[in-house]
Amino acid sequence: MINRKPGMRRSLSTSSRDEIIRWFKEEQTLRVCLQQGESRVAPWFHGIITREEAEDLLKSGSAGSFLVRVSERIFGYVLSYRT
Repeated sequence: MINRKPGMRRSLSTSSRDEIIRWFKEEQTLRVCLQQGESRVAPWFHGIITREEAEDLLKSGSAGSFLVRVSERIFGYVLSYRT
């Protein structure tokens, strides 16, 4: 277990990147991050990219810029932002 903030704990994932990609493609692609009332993906959702790719995309943005991506370590999502 990894300690985060007091009272919050998160277990390490045993999932591989390939398993996470498969999970996203099979179970999440049609459900997530669509523009409200439209059938296109929201501009802030970047799908399956690495943390490094997210950081590169946010380098040129201003404070408060953000994106959402598929996590590389768990079955879920990550919010990346520029402070």
